[in-house]
Amino acid sequence: SDGKPEPDGKHVRLVSLHHWTFTSCPTARDGFGRLAERFTPDNDEHSAAPLRPAPAPGTGLREDLSYLLEQGLVPMTHITDFGERTLAWYSGPFLPRVAPELPRPADGHFPDADGLLLHEPVTGTFAVGYACAWNTGRALALADPGFATTLVRLRHRGRLRRATDRQYATYQRQLYGALPSGAVAGESPREVFEELLRGDAADVLATVLGVPEDEPRPRAVPAAPVPPRRDVPRHASTARTPSPDAAEAAKWLAGLRTLRGVPFDCLVPDQRMLPPESLRLFHVDRGWLDALLDGARSLDRNPDADTATDTELDELLAGHGPVPVAGLLLRSALVPGWPALRVEAHSAGTEPVRVIHREALGADVLLVLFDRVPHSLTISEPPQGLHFGTDEEGEVVLRRQGRGDAAPPPKRSVPAPMARPAGPRVLDVGKLAAVVARELAAEIAPRTTVSPAEFAMQLVRAPEQLTLTFGGTRR
Repeated sequence: SDGKPEPDGKHVRLVSLHHWTFTSCPTARDGFGRLAERFTPDNDEHSAAPLRPAPAPGTGLREDLSYLLEQGLVPMTHITDFGERTLAWYSGPFLPRVAPELPRPADGHFPDADGLLLHEPVTGTFAVGYACAWNTGRALALADPGFATTLVRLRHRGRLRRATDRQYATYQRQLYGALPSGAVAGESPREVFEELLRGDAADVLATVLGVPEDEPRPRAVPAAPVPPRRDVPRHASTARTPSPDAAEAAKWLAGLRTLRGVPFDCLVPDQRMLPPESLRLFHVDRGWLDALLDGARSLDRNPDADTATDTELDELLAGHGPVPVAGLLLRSALVPGWPALRVEAHSAGTEPVRVIHREALGADVLLVLFDRVPHSLTISEPPQGLHFGTDEEGEVVLRRQGRGDAAPPPKRSVPAPMARPAGPRVLDVGKLAAVVARELAAEIAPRTTVSPAEFAMQLVRAPEQLTLTFGGTRR
């Protein structure tokens, strides 16, 4: 282009590759399509399914025990305070069902883990999931010296402020609880003192202080009338902005609420719940998250003296975004192979579901948390996955030539001929161009060959994606 704009007023910029390199992998690995296809239905343990423990085939479990496994409970060895070993049931924050609301104490926070040991009526044992969450939160708080120091300092300052407020309230009661006759309740100390001077207080003070007889006694000067105050003055500390310590502690707790730093064994207690090359969906137990945060906030906590500090933290936590409601765990070669793997979720009305937290928990494990339960889930290659080549089967998927209707054409593919079938895989470009021209004869007529641009368009491989829904799966 000579730099002049086109008739429509837009510039056109053309890009030409001057130099490029490529690498031929000696061994072919599974591509995105083959790996993602394993999550479709009817693929045994690889299919997308709720996260729950599955009994081994042929174990012959009783129906009531199988029901507990279906609810997401895992049998564990439990050591009591007296050293006895017994059976208990553990459930992490990820469940295959919506968990019932956890009853809370009067002050809204659990003071210890013992109050979170629940009785499991089917087997007559304990359900220790919430108690383990409380202990985990406390251990993580103690393991972070920065957070522990900040929280303890915040509580000490809150107690000092509480003691100051109580002293000021005592002062107000003493001052305004026994006013002299004629004084109006709610007057300031200066107003009360001026009221005393208007009476015989001046003579009394002169007598007590020993004013000489030859000196004139002070004469009471009428003061300008001051409208009486009907309200007791408030302490200035009642209107406060959040302290830096409170903001820092709330930020740390908000990260913990997204399970940041929680050991993997607490999230998935049995590795058989997440086998290799599998996708598991779950609901998030809000009670488990609350117990986790209560354990972290239990450091140096006094329920009677720290009410104001707990309220301040609760208000700041509410401003740190929504609480996770659902999510997925992906254990697959897709995680290390495609670090920028796109995971998108939508509600029933195709509205996007917000991703609250995304974290790689290991070399091949990905955790994604949503703000609500999705209706559909799409896993796709990153946009930079656009390249030239064939699919995993060594075929070229043909595209419609020209500007036709918007309806997608039926899927057509042709095998890519290789120049040396017995040796390294080298594409025979000439034969492939002839095959493509023969398949597209009706669309390129009266020409019998495809142009370089048409041939390049047929070799473009767009990023692949897999969509999972409650009603089925589509690619």
